[in-house]
Amino acid sequence: MLITSEWILTAGHNFYVAEEQTEPALPEGIFVLTGNNPNSPTGTYEVEQLVFHPTWMQDNEDFLNANDFCLVKLSSPITNITPAQLITSTSEIIGNTIWYCGFGDYTQEFGNGEDYSKKHAIENILDRKVDGINTSISGQTYNGGLLAFDFDSPTGEVNSLGDDEVNSDEALLGSGSSDAYATEFEGATIPGDSGGPIFININGAWKVCGILSGGANDPFYDYVDGGYGDISVFTRVSTSIDWILSVIQ
Repeated sequence: MLITSEWILTAGHNFYVAEEQTEPALPEGIFVLTGNNPNSPTGTYEVEQLVFHPTWMQDNEDFLNANDFCLVKLSSPITNITPAQLITSTSEIIGNTIWYCGFGDYTQEFGNGEDYSKKHAIENILDRKVDGINTSISGQTYNGGLLAFDFDSPTGEVNSLGDDEVNSDEALLGSGSSDAYATEFEGATIPGDSGGPIFININGAWKVCGILSGGANDPFYDYVDGGYGDISVFTRVSTSIDWILSVIQ
C-alpha cells in the first residue's frame, strides 16, 4: 500500500522468511506495478530500499510476534496516485465495518490463464484487536499488535471467531465475540494477498489500520483454506506507527 509518494507499507514475509532464505531479497530486480490489473500495469517503478521491522530478521513467524512489516522505498516517486492515510491512534472499534483489498491468486481456481490476479476488495467486520505483543533487539523494545476478522457464511452457521473451538492461533487473538451473519460483500483473504491493507473509517476518513500477515490455522474440523470460517490476521499499524513514521519521515 502506497503511504507516501515514495514509500510502500507491506508484509516482511513477502521478502524474507528464515525457513526459506538465508538472506532477504535484494532491492535490485524488484519492481512495483501500479493499476487495477498487473497484467497490464499503468506504471512500473524500481525499488531502491527494503526496510524491515527491526525485529523481523530474528523473529519472523508471520503474525506470531506482530512484527510482519516491511517498508519499501521506490527509486522515483509515484505522483499520479494519492497515498493512503495511516491510522495514528489505537482508535479501532470492534464491530466496525472494514474493507480489504489485495491481489491474491484466484487464477488456478477459475483457470483464466492470467499471470497475475486483478485487484479485488471485500467487506467485513473487525472482530479482534490485540496489543502488548512486544519484541526486543539491541536493548530496544517494540510494541506490536494484531487485528483479525472471520469469513461468516450467509446462513450464519459458520462463525469461527464466535464458536467454542479455539486453537492456539485463535487464542493469540484474545477473547471476544463475532457477529454470525455476513455483510453484503463479505469475503476472505487468499494466498497472495499478503501485505495488503485493511481500511477502517475514522472520523469520516478511511485509514489503513492493518497489513495482512496470514491466517489462523484450521479454526475448526474439516476447514477449507479460504472458505467460510477463514480467519484473516493483520499486523496492526497503530501499535507500530512510531517506527513507521521514523522511517518514512
